[in-house]
Amino acid sequence: MTARRASVPHVIPYQGSKRRLADDILRYVPNHVERLIEPFCGSAAVSLAVAARFPEVDLLLNDSHP
Repeated sequence: MTARRASVPHVIPYQGSKRRLADDILRYVPNHVERLIEPFCGSAAVSLAVAARFPEVDLLLNDSHP
């Protein structure tokens, strides 16, 4: 994956949000990812960052709160 800078609006103010860490987390994602699984999505900060930069990646979100 090659990161494209995008401004991702966040509609859910979430105390445990990974929004500020999303760029750092994405550095550990391998280059050719077909699916990203976010097991503790909360406000889905990482998935939103991935969707904005890499729209071809399939996202699977999970959380204990439906």
